[in-house]
Amino acid sequence: ATWYDPNGRQGACGSSLQNSDHVVALPESRYDGGSHCWKRIGIHCKYVEAAVGDMCLDRDWDHIDITEETFQQLWNLGDGVIQV
Repeated sequence: ATWYDPNGRQGACGSSLQNSDHVVALPESRYDGGSHCWKRIGIHCKYVEAAVGDMCLDRDWDHIDITEETFQQLWNLGDGVIQV
């Protein structure tokens, strides 16, 4: 997983997303046309719950982007990439 800053832009699920939101962006291969929008998922390296609110451009099946706030609850921002 990597972190990103939506900075108030509209996510693929249709809502404005803030950096402080607990939101993940799924890769297009898992986004499934929005069928997962606003479903809650658990991120397990340290348990944090977040909602699917966006789609990321990474095509890897197992990659997600998570908001800065959520990432900070799991790891240090300087680490950039974490295994979840």
